[in-house]
Amino acid sequence: MRIKEGKGVMPSFEMIGEDKMNQIVDFLTKQEKDTIATDGDWPYPYNYHGHRRFDLEDGYPMIKPPWVQLTAID
Repeated sequence: MRIKEGKGVMPSFEMIGEDKMNQIVDFLTKQEKDTIATDGDWPYPYNYHGHRRFDLEDGYPMIKPPWVQLTAID
């Protein structure tokens, strides 16, 4: 099983017993499918169109250009 062997950057988990492994697999494969999000009205007062800009409902930009780049220096 791939979990016990690992692959690439995923480490192996040899210490997980067969009982726990079966519980993990059951949890991942037997979840109910009715929790999928539905198409409904967007409850927020702005629209997002990809990586362009945030617009308010009336079409005005939420943040005026020029935009700046935030950089964290540790």
